Amino acid sequence: MAAGDDRFTGECEIRSALVRDLRERIKEMTALHACAKLLFLTETTLEELLAGVAALLPPAFRHPECATGCVRFDGQTYATPGHAATPWGLVHGFVTTDGRSGELEVAYHEARPDTGLALGPFLGEEVRLLDSMSDMLRGALDRRAAEEVAHHTKERLDLALSAAMMGVWDHDLATGTVTWSEHLARLVARDREMIGTLNAFSDYVHPDDQAYVIAQRDGIRDPDRIYTFEFRVRRGDGTWRPVAATGRMILDERGAPARVLGVIMDITARRALESGLQRSQKLETLGQVAGGVAHDFNNVLCSVIVNAEVLREDIAPGPLREQLDEIFDAAMRGAALARQLLSFSRNAEFHPTAVSLDPMITSMQPLLRRLAGRAIELRLSLATDGVEVWADPSQLEQVVMNLVVNARDAMPSGGTITVATERDPLADPGAVAILVRDTGGGVPAEMLERIFEPFFTTKPPGQGTGLGLAVVRAVARQWHGDVSVESTPGQGATFRVQLPVM
Repeated sequence: MAAGDDRFTGECEIRSALVRDLRERIKEMTALHACAKLLFLTETTLEELLAGVAALLPPAFRHPECATGCVRFDGQTYATPGHAATPWGLVHGFVTTDGRSGELEVAYHEARPDTGLALGPFLGEEVRLLDSMSDMLRGALDRRAAEEVAHHTKERLDLALSAAMMGVWDHDLATGTVTWSEHLARLVARDREMIGTLNAFSDYVHPDDQAYVIAQRDGIRDPDRIYTFEFRVRRGDGTWRPVAATGRMILDERGAPARVLGVIMDITARRALESGLQRSQKLETLGQVAGGVAHDFNNVLCSVIVNAEVLREDIAPGPLREQLDEIFDAAMRGAALARQLLSFSRNAEFHPTAVSLDPMITSMQPLLRRLAGRAIELRLSLATDGVEVWADPSQLEQVVMNLVVNARDAMPSGGTITVATERDPLADPGAVAILVRDTGGGVPAEMLERIFEPFFTTKPPGQGTGLGLAVVRAVARQWHGDVSVESTPGQGATFRVQLPVM
């Protein structure tokens, strides 16, 4: 053979080798591209991802007609049909960042000795390809795990922010852009994140608070300090809500001011609690004062009542006796008021025992008729014979008297008061109720929610203390019961005191 022919043959062999190598490179790159595309599909489930990678393995190798693929991860196996371990298998293992292990495996089901390499039927390019796909899969699994952790963290943060009625705001000092998170946007009846300028967001701030908010915001300069200020924002329905804002200066990598980051929280509920606490403290103080006054006042009245009773026995009927009767009645009313004050202040001594309601109310009938007055008819409707409750008898008597007096005052022109007892059909079978009904003008709807508040009264000045119904509620709740009222204007009112039976 001529030298030219040898050179030609050598060149052909080199070209053939280059073509084969190029084909293998193209096949390798195609397989890697397909794998990468699959790994970055966020809508696929983990099972779909692993099964897809397993299906990509055989076509990526030189002889796909006799190759199978398998992916094992976290105790699960995803394989192409007919896959089984053979003497001609190639395996590459990996471990994810969170410690879960996996491996990729490709197996030929017959030997391919034509490679002439120590690797058996596998080319070096195929080994590198499997390593690359394994590394890509591990990276995808790490990314998915991180996204899952981030998703769960976001869910917990969303729940915390929603429960606290709190949102995040971010002011970019370079662009002047302000961002309100979705939670914060809900305060102003928006359903998504809000982005705009400072002027745009100032429209949601109460006009009286705008200058204050601007001054406070511009004063946020110390990165080591958290600034707090309160103002009002406009809701979607036009009402104003109090909010508390906190902010902190964030520096960039050069140490220069870059952003002001903070949160805004709806403090409507907190304001209500603070107001309720202040009111409770005020009432507690007032109750202590009232209790002290009531003790001294009661001592004075005892002397008046005793001496008036003695004089009534010695003075014959007549104008002087009538005046003395008025003194005696006034002193008795004062004593009743002192008992209310003592009950309200909780300074009175209690002596709980088993109380049968029907006999108690029956024994009170003469006193109740006298309290009701001549213009009012008093009726009893008792239906709890033999039923007992655990309470202080004198307190329960005070409850009935207070409700009768309240009903009497609601009927200045006369009417009917019914005092009844019944097994409470509105509660469980273990409850009993004392009811006091009147035929007066009823309670206005706007006053129903406040009628049991201490010192709240619908009577003219000087004609009521506002303690009667407050005492009724305090006594009922002390013995694990409660009180309610049903009323229709013009049709009277029914007060129901519910108590548990023994």
